[in-house]
Amino acid sequence: MHYKEITEEIKKKLDIVDIIREYLPGLKKAGRNYKTLCPFHGEKTPSFSVNQDKQIFYCFGCGEGGDMFSFVMKIENITFFEAMKKLAPRAGIQMENVDINTLSPADREKIALKKTMETASFHYQKLFKSAAAKKAADYLKGRNIKDETVRNFGIGFAPDSDSLIIPELEKTGFHKNLILKAGLANVKENGRVTDYFRNRIIFPIKNTNGDVIAFGGRIVEDGMPKYLNSPETPLFSKRKTLFGLFESLPRIRKDKKILIVEGYMDVVTLHQFGVNFAVSPLGTSLTPEHAQTIKRYCDEALLLFDPDAAGINAAVKAADILVENGVYPRIGLLRQGLDPDEFLIKEGIEAFYDLLTSATDAIDFKIRLILEKKTEIKAMEKSRIISYLASTLQKQGDEIIRNEWIKKISENFKLSEESIMNRMRKNPAGAKEPGPRQEKQAEAAPPLELGLIHMLLKDPALVRGIPGFRHEMLQSEFSKLLFAEIRDGGDADKEHLTTSLCEKFPQYSRNILKISMEELDSDIDPGLNVKRTAQMIELSYNEKKWKQLKSRISQLDAQELKEFAELTKTIKTRSKGD
Repeated sequence: MHYKEITEEIKKKLDIVDIIREYLPGLKKAGRNYKTLCPFHGEKTPSFSVNQDKQIFYCFGCGEGGDMFSFVMKIENITFFEAMKKLAPRAGIQMENVDINTLSPADREKIALKKTMETASFHYQKLFKSAAAKKAADYLKGRNIKDETVRNFGIGFAPDSDSLIIPELEKTGFHKNLILKAGLANVKENGRVTDYFRNRIIFPIKNTNGDVIAFGGRIVEDGMPKYLNSPETPLFSKRKTLFGLFESLPRIRKDKKILIVEGYMDVVTLHQFGVNFAVSPLGTSLTPEHAQTIKRYCDEALLLFDPDAAGINAAVKAADILVENGVYPRIGLLRQGLDPDEFLIKEGIEAFYDLLTSATDAIDFKIRLILEKKTEIKAMEKSRIISYLASTLQKQGDEIIRNEWIKKISENFKLSEESIMNRMRKNPAGAKEPGPRQEKQAEAAPPLELGLIHMLLKDPALVRGIPGFRHEMLQSEFSKLLFAEIRDGGDADKEHLTTSLCEKFPQYSRNILKISMEELDSDIDPGLNVKRTAQMIELSYNEKKWKQLKSRISQLDAQELKEFAELTKTIKTRSKGD
């Protein structure tokens, strides 16, 4: 069966509002559309809109948009085929007979890459049981990691060999180019292809569906770097991926909170002790993309970092990023020199949960840092302190929390709440929300043309009211293409017109979605408005052509002179309002 047949069936049986609401429970009716905060960028005012009639979504803040498949692909970071597989059972559709060859090349490649990674993970796990992995196994035992935990996380081993995983994968039928693209091999200066991971404990990194998309490797003996991640691939972006998120999702969804720690071993150890909502960034600071991912599943995040200067700075930066993306952070610090596993062994699980309970929110943590260093604070220092705290205040979109924070700052530094708010107004840096990404093509289209396309997207049957209007009368390529397509298609399949136009003209998809989601003035007669708009565009086209002919009047041939005379008459008639 061709995949297009399945997608059409899914679209007929499922509603985009129901699909999106499963991920975004805050989706609420607002006029003709549904609105909520966008899951793809941080914002304080909802700009994410869903149109039930057209079965599309669009964010006026970041420009993301599409149909239900686009949404699931984006939010789950999966291929179109995988989105189909996810939605098909809900629509009561069997996927067994889908012809994979009918999928796009990009989707077929991602499916092949995932199979490559899954096979590599199987081999790494098998190698962990070999004699070559003794030091790796001893290291994990020394860190009190149990065999069951090794199995649960699929931990493996890459021997100290130039070429071990490559021939194993080639035997299974994977081409060397695919192995390279998956980030499992390197090309040396002499052109020789070698294994990417060598003499390392291998941690599979999974997406939220449980697919292995990358690996993290910890060196077994001395060597640098201590930890090595897979390179960026079509499956894997370090900025967007959190280690342990897949394993943590059941608990995160239940408790609506997440624990963020510093590394692989911290996550593995915490899960072994039953703290199964712990994740970590992959050797990088927490990013806005991480925060946006977290926001999809919960509203509260606990940060547990080392108490040294580097750990404190990392915690403060991470907290600000979380606040800006609508997640409420609390910060806890481990005791000096103790890793989470050492803390748990020495103090026990109850003491660990007490530590999490005592974690303070972003403003309390910053205030505590200041007061620990200062016993007496002068006026000039207070001014600098408020600027430092304002950077967090301005990122807080929840008015109630922000007001509570202002009260705390006022009480601790003996300043009026009004003066703190005045400082925030004078220094609005950081409070600015991301603006829409501009599309050059749509911006180049004159407003009248965009207005005409807007009306025809809302009701393509209106094109029948302007039979003499031609697409060449429009200036922009965007308007010409869409008008011609709507005119030739008439009012067929009105419900799916927007998505079909996006598929046909992907370079303009964001523009099409944006215009489709914008409301029209309900007081204006659509048919009459389309006619008047088309007349004004035609008049402008005729005037421009008339000026071009007039500029070379002495050189015109008989046919052009006739055209010039007809244009002169038409323009005079239209100008008089006839």
